[in-house]
Amino acid sequence: MMESIATDLGIGLEYTSMFGSHHGTSYGGRIEVDSELDAADRASVIVHELAHELLHKGADRILLGSRQRETEAESTAYVVCSHFGLDSAAPNYLALWNAEPEQIVQAFQRIRDVAASLIDMIEAKFNAEEVCA
Repeated sequence: MMESIATDLGIGLEYTSMFGSHHGTSYGGRIEVDSELDAADRASVIVHELAHELLHKGADRILLGSRQRETEAESTAYVVCSHFGLDSAAPNYLALWNAEPEQIVQAFQRIRDVAASLIDMIEAKFNAEEVCA
């Protein structure tokens, strides 16, 4: 389903072997995801990378520091995954990036808007599948 949403958004998605704790990368129009992840972790990483694609286009890729971009993307992924009952490593990931509560609050509206948009897209896919079943 997440692969389909990436396609709907015009974002290329590729699976590749990655090493260490790195599981995905956003390139602006294309994302790569670790091919060794299980389905739940893969979904979480795709949501994180889609959040980058939606939050950090154009000037935002340059104007925001990597710490802020990672905080925003992982916070968005956490909201989306939590909504659907998926476990997330977000607390650990955010701690790794030394995310400060102020950073999350500062970006709250952006995080909320992108999370709501992704949730709506996923729920539309679920509803479409139910109608077809």
